[in-house]
Amino acid sequence: MAEFKITDPEIIRKLNALTEAQRQAVADQLEGDLRAIHSVVAEAKAAMGAPTPWNLFLDDLRDPPPGREWVVCRSTEEALAAVAERGMPAFASLDHDLGGEDTTMVFLRRLAAEHWDGRSPPPESTVHSANPVGKMNIISFMDSWRRSSSFIQGLGPRGGE
Repeated sequence: MAEFKITDPEIIRKLNALTEAQRQAVADQLEGDLRAIHSVVAEAKAAMGAPTPWNLFLDDLRDPPPGREWVVCRSTEEALAAVAERGMPAFASLDHDLGGEDTTMVFLRRLAAEHWDGRSPPPESTVHSANPVGKMNIISFMDSWRRSSSFIQGLGPRGGE
């Protein structure tokens, strides 16, 4: 993952002057704007023959709900193979416990480390796990990933790219 360092004194001064509520409001606005941009970019890529956006359903037991076309994966390895073939999913529905020692947290860590380009937003997601602690871990990981992605996208070119 790319590392960005903000060196412009004016940007640093402005960031330091923001309250936490203002920073959160800016992050929320950026997240919404970036989702809209991501959607437009995905449409443009599709028009140019880029990989088609796809939906991942990761669960070792359940079948996906109707309403979307799903690529169903039953383990971290199956999901990573699907990502290697198709690129990052546009949307993911995630269970936590995938059988044995395998969990979606293993998949997400590897997805972010091995397949994320450091610039594009992470997949939109929902968690359908019955494990409440696992569900909160996934939600927390994805929220953190989205926040860091929004921050990087908002400041990347000025941050030393």
